[in-house]
Amino acid sequence: KNHIQIDIPAVCLEYEVDGVDCICTDNYTGMYELCCHVLDEHKAQDIMYISGIPENKENLERLRALQDALAERNLSLKDDNILNGEWSYYSVQEKLPDWLRTHKLPDAIICANDVMAATAVSRLFEAGYRVPDEIAVSGFDNTYNNHNFRIELTSVERPFSYSGQLS
Repeated sequence: KNHIQIDIPAVCLEYEVDGVDCICTDNYTGMYELCCHVLDEHKAQDIMYISGIPENKENLERLRALQDALAERNLSLKDDNILNGEWSYYSVQEKLPDWLRTHKLPDAIICANDVMAATAVSRLFEAGYRVPDEIAVSGFDNTYNNHNFRIELTSVERPFSYSGQLS
């Protein structure tokens, strides 16, 4: 392939491209602080993680943050407490009811994004569980608190507007 070098300033938002500056969310720190909150303030010990696409960089950083927060408290995430949500409503809608039928209800479900968290809350209500009374559910990206969702989700703000100003 022929590449043409053009000296035009460019910035990527949220996705790293070789040779281009990137303004990205600190996925690790945001998720770590959220996990510490769930573990310490809500006294959760048995955690389920609903992941994004397993090999995705953002998902891996968020999962590592959860694992580190758990390890600091001498806790760990059971392999069968990770549900591959693929960042989507449909995956959680389909997979969570089966998981709930075959597992003990955890203290908290930490989700890699708000779409999956909102879907988990809906499925938990359908199964007869009271959120947040019986189980805590958190998200990441703070998109659902702006849409009058049925409960207020604990989430991590991703300052997309501010990112655009920085670029």
